[in-house]
Amino acid sequence: MTDVASLEGNCDGAHWQNLRDLLPIYRAITTTSIGNGLHTSLWHDNWLPTGQLAATFPALFSHAKDPDASVAKVCSAHLRDHFAYRLSHVATAELATLEEMTEDVLLQQAPDSRTCPLAAKDGTLRAGPIYTAMMSLRDSAPCPFYKFVWINCAPPRVRFFAWLLVQKKIQCKTSLLVKNIVEDSECEVCRNGAESPDHLILHCQFAAQFWAKLGIVVHQAFVTQLWLLDRPAGVPTQHYQTFLLLCA
Repeated sequence: MTDVASLEGNCDGAHWQNLRDLLPIYRAITTTSIGNGLHTSLWHDNWLPTGQLAATFPALFSHAKDPDASVAKVCSAHLRDHFAYRLSHVATAELATLEEMTEDVLLQQAPDSRTCPLAAKDGTLRAGPIYTAMMSLRDSAPCPFYKFVWINCAPPRVRFFAWLLVQKKIQCKTSLLVKNIVEDSECEVCRNGAESPDHLILHCQFAAQFWAKLGIVVHQAFVTQLWLLDRPAGVPTQHYQTFLLLCA
């Protein structure tokens, strides 16, 4: 059985692990309105005005018996029962505050609902606005590929593919082999090397000939630094990044 609030339980496979990796980001950008409380994490979701309780009450959180408990599990029983027998003075004070904050919480039959300020009007959640918001907070250490991937005239699908590509997260045989989806990683096109992101986009014989026709040297290039490829004279500087993304 799978606990939807924490994605823990009988849920094996790479796709489940990918969802777990994204869960902290998903929780950080969404707010939950409590219904039955089954799909909301008590500690890690934003369901109270104070934000995530794990950050608001760190001492109390360290005494929790189940750090992945749902709101339904905790609020359907006595709150004190969900913590270690002995609490520190700070944790005791935090517990008293939490009891006051949750005394009016009433679980209902309706499911929990989530909202996100970065979602479109139809509720669609796209990667671009989220990534832009995240990168805007990193002024001290800007992402090296942010401008290359997002600040250009390429279509949204192309930019999203580029975002995956520069992080070597596109589907290719080397990644599929790790997941036991294919039996080998040999490139199906040239049969001369493993089909990695670098090989597939830059160094496969077919890909290398394509780049050569464009006048772009890719002999020692990497997809993680695609924006460093030298611009050929025939391509305007203003549109070179968009040109590269469309070619890749």
